[in-house]
Amino acid sequence: MLKNKIDDLDIQESSRELTQAIEVVALSKNTVTNSYLIRNRYRYSYWDSLIIASALEHGCTKLISEDMQNHQFIEDRLSISNPFVD
Repeated sequence: MLKNKIDDLDIQESSRELTQAIEVVALSKNTVTNSYLIRNRYRYSYWDSLIIASALEHGCTKLISEDMQNHQFIEDRLSISNPFVD
């Protein structure tokens, strides 16, 4: 991460702390299939659609992202919130 001037060891430590604080889940074939439906319906990128599909699959009700549409409601179950917008 030289672009951001962050040392690799700092990134590794931050990643370790994050994975201890949250549940990390694997993607399934079903997640990938559902991501195509999300992508077609909501016009998100492939990667954002995978994130959304995974969140829905695991029962999340709120997704925090600065890259997605603030206050959008996905599949009547998941709201997207941009932490940098009111």
